[in-house]
Amino acid sequence: MGHKLNLSVRLRAVASYAVSGLPLADIGTDHGYVPIYLVDRGVIPSAIAADVRTGPLERAAEHIREYGLEEKIKVRLSDGLKNIRPGEVSQVLIAGMGGGLMARILAEGQNVLHEDGFCRLILSPQSEVRLVREELAKSGFQITEEHMVKDEGKFYFIIIGEPGDCDYSTEEDFLFGKRLVENRDEVFLEYLEEKRRKDEEILTVLRKRLETGEEDEKILSRIAEIEEEKRRILVLYSLAGGEKETMVKRISFTDEDRRMTSVEVVVEDFEDDDMGNTDGGEAERLYRDFFVSEEETGIYAEHPVLKEPEVAYGHRKVSGEYTIEDYYRLPEGVRIELIDGVFYYMGAPIATHQIIAHKLAMAFSLYLEKKNGKCEVLPGADVQLDRDDWTMLQPDIVVVYDRDKIRNQIYGNPDLVVEVLSRSTRKRDRTIKLHKYQKAGVREYWMVDPKKKMVEVYIFPDLEMATLPRVYKFEDRIPVGIFDGECEVDFGKIYHSIEDLMERENN
Repeated sequence: MGHKLNLSVRLRAVASYAVSGLPLADIGTDHGYVPIYLVDRGVIPSAIAADVRTGPLERAAEHIREYGLEEKIKVRLSDGLKNIRPGEVSQVLIAGMGGGLMARILAEGQNVLHEDGFCRLILSPQSEVRLVREELAKSGFQITEEHMVKDEGKFYFIIIGEPGDCDYSTEEDFLFGKRLVENRDEVFLEYLEEKRRKDEEILTVLRKRLETGEEDEKILSRIAEIEEEKRRILVLYSLAGGEKETMVKRISFTDEDRRMTSVEVVVEDFEDDDMGNTDGGEAERLYRDFFVSEEETGIYAEHPVLKEPEVAYGHRKVSGEYTIEDYYRLPEGVRIELIDGVFYYMGAPIATHQIIAHKLAMAFSLYLEKKNGKCEVLPGADVQLDRDDWTMLQPDIVVVYDRDKIRNQIYGNPDLVVEVLSRSTRKRDRTIKLHKYQKAGVREYWMVDPKKKMVEVYIFPDLEMATLPRVYKFEDRIPVGIFDGECEVDFGKIYHSIEDLMERENN
């Protein structure tokens, strides 16, 4: 056949781990595409395309004939490795089936897998990945590599096993994949973000059911399970490099009634700059600014935040359990947001950040004064976005049409939100908060990025509809969507007023 076979992103990634020059068995071959791809390109000399069903084998045989590879690729009816003879192949590929079935095939195929000369397992389970990792460890295989690929919106795991002792030991190693964390796999980070987002959606639904008085033990148990998973994901995300030196710190302090309490706070480090540089340990310095005791430095004796005591005082909540009541008990001056029961530390904004926010708020306000508008522009207000006890945000600017929402805080969704991105909150503003603003019914969301000198404007036409931002440069005039485009912000004027300050900050 004249043309080369092209594989999907997932199958091409799986095929790339085949060892050159060694025969391979593809278990659950379906159409036989991977063996054809590898043999046709001369990567491997021969292959066995095996499946437990005759239909897929007939399709595979037809495709093999189309490429004239009948002598090099043999089709074989086989339940897993049962009809593969020991020593017949040096590597086995299994992809596109559930982890439970894959683990069973591995357990039943030990005679093939431990034959002299066998060197590699290439596995891509579609579910229950933990079972596959555990079976590899039991079967005397070390997991040398793990990677993830994303193909047509779906995430796929790729696990490479080779004879040897497995160094996976903890529950997290088997559940999420130790090598994925060590390698700081970018798709794995995206997968964790997606998993965290879905967990938050489920928690919102479950908590609303509790608020209606549905005190079901199954609901409480499920909430506890998801909260524990969120904590694990947060730690893994940090270890995998998603947030530089992200820390979950437990701090203790005396509240206004002089009662001792303690909370866990997520402290996210600054992102790399465009050259890949970081200040190194910035999260630790941010942490020390507010959360270090006099015992460590000798200079914070008057600060209300104290070192974690040796003995816990009362019930110690953990991330995911905090409420607005806990938020209001925090010391004055500590900038923290509450998102789905988790406290996130916010560094103090630098001068240009504050100037941009002030000038934007002024531009909105001047337009409304000219139009005798009834809505309000509020910089730095607390926003009880979901009208529940689990979230309190602190955007840089909100615009609110419905004055009934204005209380001691904004109760419900503002119409427009502006976040000026800082190095310590950039990822949160772009991911968790972007998603929450859309879901809550915010109509327009501005992300002002001084680092990249651009403004991304999201107009949310529908709560479920995916949308792309309109991207503006700092020199542009930017229309305000909720004002029907009648108001345009001359961002070039704002930029030129702080250009010298931004250059000074970058030097």
